[in-house]
Amino acid sequence: MTNPLRKGLAVCAALALSLGLAACSSDSQSGESGAESGSAQSGEAAPTVDRSGDANFPEVTGDFGEEPTISAGSGTEPTQISARTLSEGDGEEISSDDFLLVNYAGALWNGKVFDSSFTNGSPAAFGLNQVIEGWKYGLAEQHVGDRVQLVIPSEWGYGETGSGDAQSGEEATIPANATLVFVVDIIDSVDPSDTSALEDATPTDDELPSGISVEGDLGSEPTLTFSGTTQPEDSETTLATGSGEEITDSDYVVYHAVGGYFGEDSETSGTWPDNAQMLSPGVTAMVGKTVGSRVLIVYGPTADASQSGATDAETNATVMVVDIVGVLHDTSAEG
Repeated sequence: MTNPLRKGLAVCAALALSLGLAACSSDSQSGESGAESGSAQSGEAAPTVDRSGDANFPEVTGDFGEEPTISAGSGTEPTQISARTLSEGDGEEISSDDFLLVNYAGALWNGKVFDSSFTNGSPAAFGLNQVIEGWKYGLAEQHVGDRVQLVIPSEWGYGETGSGDAQSGEEATIPANATLVFVVDIIDSVDPSDTSALEDATPTDDELPSGISVEGDLGSEPTLTFSGTTQPEDSETTLATGSGEEITDSDYVVYHAVGGYFGEDSETSGTWPDNAQMLSPGVTAMVGKTVGSRVLIVYGPTADASQSGATDAETNATVMVVDIVGVLHDTSAEG
């Protein structure tokens, strides 16, 4: 009979990547959004965003939830990141470190659309630390439920290189030094610094696997230690049950984690406090859990890890403590 936990290897792979581990095998599913590309920020001073609404914005038509029509720009292109709210939502204010779920359309200044989640058929999920600066700072201070128009000079977009397969000889999707125009519908957000759901969780009396100890207050980084030499088998143990919403197979999960390879001398690593990560929908180990929960996940020794060049330690069981910070839920799909 197939072990149902092994259907959750996607979570093992995604969590292991976030922790710098490499013991998981089999096919995996990335927690990153592929609809928007960019890079994390270097720590330089945040650029100024013009939120006056008086910048030179190309005309846009369409309501929240509908694919927008973006007209070609005319006149002088803005030299600052420019943001205006086309329709207002009543949700949470966005901070520059949040995880977002959005629908969007992007066009060049001449009106040529180069990407659209409306056309692609599904919204995009990402952390604002993973995208171009024009998105990170332009979307900050907006609200869930807003339809936002952004005009992004190339300095805070794709710069002098543009974006696309330049080596193929084909025209780049986004040319060098291009000013970009986006219309973004903000569907949902998670503030990874808000650990209140974790702090409000209720500890369980579930027994830990032999040789594994987890210490630490809820809402803060746990300490994971190992003892003994008997490798643990696959298991999931709920250490604390959150009172938040139940995770469905269509939710993106924002989490913190601490993990390592089982062994008395093993070192652990983690995402706390400032490097929360995200899992894509449908990860078996997360579906049915509730926001705020702390879960211990064990994947037993992987025989094929040694065949792929892993060290002896990396063939040991992978052990992870996962704290579920929040979920991104596609309310636009509800009807």
